[in-house]
Amino acid sequence: MSEEIKPFKVDIPEDEVERYYRKVKDTRVPTKDIVPGAGSDYGFTTEWATDLYHFWTDKYDWQDEQKHMNQWPHYTTEIEGINIHFIHQRSEAASAYPLLMVHGWPGSFYEFSRVINALSDAKSPQPFHCVVPSLPGFCWSSGPPRGWKLQDTARIFHTLMHRLGYKEFAVQTDDWGHWVGRELGAQCSHSCKAVHFNFAPAPLPEGAELMEREAAVQARVDDWLENHLIVNMTPNSICGAFYIIYFHIRGIE
Repeated sequence: MSEEIKPFKVDIPEDEVERYYRKVKDTRVPTKDIVPGAGSDYGFTTEWATDLYHFWTDKYDWQDEQKHMNQWPHYTTEIEGINIHFIHQRSEAASAYPLLMVHGWPGSFYEFSRVINALSDAKSPQPFHCVVPSLPGFCWSSGPPRGWKLQDTARIFHTLMHRLGYKEFAVQTDDWGHWVGRELGAQCSHSCKAVHFNFAPAPLPEGAELMEREAAVQARVDDWLENHLIVNMTPNSICGAFYIIYFHIRGIE
């Protein structure tokens, strides 16, 4: 198996871009709310859907977005039969520390687009060499074989960091990437020296008193579970079905 690291450029064919624009423009936006006066209690409002439609058809420019993506160096490399796409933005600072940044679902490497430059800035108090891969099956990383687990993703990302020459590194994770980061911290502590989670789905100890900020967050979680999760409670939105599938997959993992 080749360990070659190949340069990669985001370049979606123009005919594919036009195809998606045609599909968006052909969308039929509702002309009135299904439940008048209900706001977003039963899903998104007609006004919100209309504004989104006009943003995609009149304002959004894929070429600008693609140019923005290509400001960083992209690469691909094959690990255990999977072609992994990643950004490798090295800092010019001699003190820079390697940072593996793992996105979530249903997101992508682009979740980190607003922080890559700041984190790799040589003038920052602690600069980083940013490595931002696409999870297997996301964007330009090929799909994994049957039976693939989060532990497997952690293993190949550990290999990726070593292939780039980083024997020690830190990890930043979000959402689905949380489990990948957790496995890296648990199974590869000789290399993974620190893990930062901005998503940690673990309950507080029974009887724990919540601080004001924690109570506000809990209220938002309760509202989300009660009003936005189950599809029969939000008939004007299909997102509930995706959330059910999402947590089912997490449960079996």
